[in-house]
Amino acid sequence: MNAAINHLRRLKWDVAGATAVEFAVVGPVLFILVFGIIQTGLLIFTKQQLHYAVESAVRSVMINPAMAESEIRIHILNKMSTINDSDLVVIAPIGTTFLNSIEMRNIIAEYDFNFFVPYSNLSPMTLTSNGYAIVN
Repeated sequence: MNAAINHLRRLKWDVAGATAVEFAVVGPVLFILVFGIIQTGLLIFTKQQLHYAVESAVRSVMINPAMAESEIRIHILNKMSTINDSDLVVIAPIGTTFLNSIEMRNIIAEYDFNFFVPYSNLSPMTLTSNGYAIVN
């Protein structure tokens, strides 16, 4: 019994392995924080890239108003280098809308952004960007 008590007293002042225990407590929180920062950066980058691609498509439609929806989709895909093309939806109907007697064509692009955080069940976030091209 005395030996066990002496052993416990020695363990009280033993600090070997304390760093490993502290890292085991703090490490998962740190990794989640780092993954969250990376994912947020990728999300913002993809949103800006989508917005730029739609603006470029709007400029192309202003030059060539008869551009087909498939051509607009290809134009947007060429401007976006980091996306999976199956997750991109482009809506650019040939019919025009009128705003104060100005003939315009609406271009809408939607992209499903997939999160890659390990061991999470996050559903994709839909990013949307639209623009109006004056066609007359």
